[in-house]
Amino acid sequence: MDLKQVREEIDKIDNAIRNLLVLRMSLIPIVTRIKLENNLELHQPGREEAIYNSIREFSKNTGIDSDLVIEIYRLMIKKALEIEAGGIKASVEVSDEIMEEYEKLNAILEKELPQTINNITSLSEDKLSEIATGIYERRLGK
Repeated sequence: MDLKQVREEIDKIDNAIRNLLVLRMSLIPIVTRIKLENNLELHQPGREEAIYNSIREFSKNTGIDSDLVIEIYRLMIKKALEIEAGGIKASVEVSDEIMEEYEKLNAILEKELPQTINNITSLSEDKLSEIATGIYERRLGK
């Protein structure tokens, strides 16, 4: 495998990351609506800390730099809070439209995503890291 082929693989992974990011961020208006309907605080430090703790544990098991992943999540959470703050000003009609789009997306996700996630998470994080490393080493001809 040459550099061009490795970069093509990276591009595929980057595309998946971007699509997952769009999906994750598209749920923020729904989260905002639920929080507002239930008189919950927009910023929930306990939830944020739980995310960071989960990343630290994941990092121990996979070897990925936890500081890097936490920094990425801090930025996502900051942007999510900005979206939530803007959601307070959004009209009910917009929120209903968002909910309708979410329901369409959710129908697709309920059909296909659980099996994919199940297949991935059925492997231990150590095994996943080992598999990913092995695949790339094999592709690199090591």
